[in-house]
Amino acid sequence: MKYTIDASVMARWFIPGEEYEEEALKIRNDYAQGKIQLYAPTPIKYEVLNSIWKAVTRKTHGNKSSKITIYDATYITTAKKQKAH
Repeated sequence: MKYTIDASVMARWFIPGEEYEEEALKIRNDYAQGKIQLYAPTPIKYEVLNSIWKAVTRKTHGNKSSKITIYDATYITTAKKQKAH
């Protein structure tokens, strides 16, 4: 069976205690066992990372460190790698 996976489901694989965690882990396990095939658009990795970032910043709300989104970080990293402005 083939499924298109959403980033919110995949993020639950990495963020314990989220609603629907058990269902998300069942999907992951079924995929790992070859029972199902999963497909997603290319930006899913950024969506998942952003969800993880949001979960971490929620837990460290009092932290005064610089908070930058995954999306912004990808642009900064690209500029640094290319030595561009």
